[in-house]
Amino acid sequence: MSQLNAVDVTDVSKSFGTYQALKSVNFHIRENEFFTMLGPSGCGKTTLLRMMAGFETPDTGSIALHGRDIVDIPAHKRRVNTVFQSYALFPHMTLEQNVAFGLENMGWEKARIRSRVGEMLERVHMDAFAKRKPAQLSGGQRQRIALARALAPEPEVLLLDEPLSALDLKLRQAMRDELRTLQRDTGITFVFVTHDQEEALDMSDRIAVLGGGEIQQIGTPTQIYEEPNNRFVADFVGETNFIDIDVLEATETTATVRTP
Repeated sequence: MSQLNAVDVTDVSKSFGTYQALKSVNFHIRENEFFTMLGPSGCGKTTLLRMMAGFETPDTGSIALHGRDIVDIPAHKRRVNTVFQSYALFPHMTLEQNVAFGLENMGWEKARIRSRVGEMLERVHMDAFAKRKPAQLSGGQRQRIALARALAPEPEVLLLDEPLSALDLKLRQAMRDELRTLQRDTGITFVFVTHDQEEALDMSDRIAVLGGGEIQQIGTPTQIYEEPNNRFVADFVGETNFIDIDVLEATETTATVRTP
């Protein structure tokens, strides 16, 4: 029996008024994969993430979590959590209260909540700050708490909406390593959205490059970088020099061309 994918996106389209954000998008995200949706602003990547989270509904198509269609399931009942760009921590709560909040709403027992909160704060190296409030933390520390809170309820999939964009360069690089380590340690499927090519190439198992509301290419970082499907991917990922040529003769595997 073949293993189910973590996420299946099938023929998903979405319009906002006259603007078509997504055009019949199809792809699969494997179990325990670090999967990145990469593309420029307005390409549809955040809309796709919001659909997985339950904050938007596709006009057509389906989104399945481990084989179960979740389009009609409300956001709070999906085994999916989101880490936002803004972190969205509760300023009046301590860090341990922030991490415990979702578990309390799910009806976990107090002893189990206490144990899980301690485990998560330790995992993100923030256990010494448990009694502090978000205003007393740096940006990187707040990011760690947002991650701990999202991971605490043991989601099947963790969605990350450009979570590193507010951090400075050095901290962003350090957090990349931490995110990758967290994903490997927890075994949870991570779906990461970014417009930063270096971030995507550095962290991902596979990357989906989006442009104009469509999937332009899906592949490993090496495939995306070394073997772009089309001019859009070649232009967006990495630094590329384009040369106009005349094709004199072509076969399936070779071509004879004339350069300027």
